[in-house]
Amino acid sequence: MVAKNPAVLSEFGLVDHGISLCQDDFYGGITEGTPLQYMLEREANLKLEGVKLLVESLPLALQIADERKRLTPLYTLARNRKLSEHFHSFRYLVQSDSSLLRKKDGYDATHFEWGEEGSIPLHLVCRNPRASLQIVKFLVESWPGSI
Repeated sequence: MVAKNPAVLSEFGLVDHGISLCQDDFYGGITEGTPLQYMLEREANLKLEGVKLLVESLPLALQIADERKRLTPLYTLARNRKLSEHFHSFRYLVQSDSSLLRKKDGYDATHFEWGEEGSIPLHLVCRNPRASLQIVKFLVESWPGSI
């Protein structure tokens, strides 16, 4: 299906009534996303080969985000409860498009709501209680200006 119609990878799906695909999501459930975002929400069985397949089939998918929360696939993975176990996929996303490190999401941490302000991936990873030091170091080394 992907080979015949790669545009399907840019289509948002909708999860019924705000149900999160990721349990204990500390930023509220994603209610819409692309196939890549849904794959990156997985806590188990997230394989780098699958991530590569979707990104290589539609590189633009790395930049796609919903209008309200502005969560790109990198943000989706940064919020994953098993983020430290998925370092290789996280590194692959950053290396595929380093401009993602400078994109802000739509979460205003000052007012604890979705709004105009936002956070860069380093902020989001540092708020993830399960993020490893390896991921934080990788982000700082990838974009020293993020500090």
